[in-house]
Amino acid sequence: MSDKGQELIDLIVAMDTPGAVDLVTKMLDEGTDPFKILALCRSAMDIVGQKFEEGEFFVPELILSGDTLWSSPFSPTREAAPLEPNMARCSLARYRAISMTSARTSSPS
Repeated sequence: MSDKGQELIDLIVAMDTPGAVDLVTKMLDEGTDPFKILALCRSAMDIVGQKFEEGEFFVPELILSGDTLWSSPFSPTREAAPLEPNMARCSLARYRAISMTSARTSSPS
């Protein structure tokens, strides 16, 4: 795996959306195969899933890591700019709903 590939994985796992978007843009500009980039994204999400299973990450981290993928330069919503604010609101609504559900299920009875 290239240094940029590992860097992309690390950025997605760290939920560094601006860094991941910048790196993907640079990789595409340099001619990196988009399918290779998608494979790297899947690898990053595998790590996120493993961290979730081990209790290191929780549902909000899963959502934020997934939202990083939606922000990528080859995302279908990049060309539909009016949809992006709506996606942000949906992500915030999902986060709030999950947080509220977690609070209800983890409170002592």
